[in-house]
Amino acid sequence: MKKPGSTSSYTPERNMALLAAFRHELRVRRIINLDEIFAHIAANVPAPRFYVSEERAVLIIKHHLTYGKWLLRSALRRSMFERIESIALSYLSEGEAATLTDAIYLAVNDPAPSFYLTPRTVRTYLYENKTCH
Repeated sequence: MKKPGSTSSYTPERNMALLAAFRHELRVRRIINLDEIFAHIAANVPAPRFYVSEERAVLIIKHHLTYGKWLLRSALRRSMFERIESIALSYLSEGEAATLTDAIYLAVNDPAPSFYLTPRTVRTYLYENKTCH
């Protein structure tokens, strides 16, 4: 778990992607309901990548494959890691990666089906970074 106040190298990229999704939603909606927009972005907007560090993904997935248990309490985070693991194992079986670590690195940087965030977290990140251009 990250310590309060710590940031990851992908944080600015994630925040810009969230802001772009938010601006898009503001342009295409006739009626602006922020709660609906945050929920839509959280559940339905694809993300450019999985927003977790490659190192953390390797640690979590290797533990799962070794012990059969996830080191995660959040169902949303577990869902994200299950998807990354599935993609990584596919890379391995197809010979697109030589090692599990390489496969996980590739998978994390693949486009993600969503941001794997709650609507409240989307709102928080957008409000914290409202000065982004």
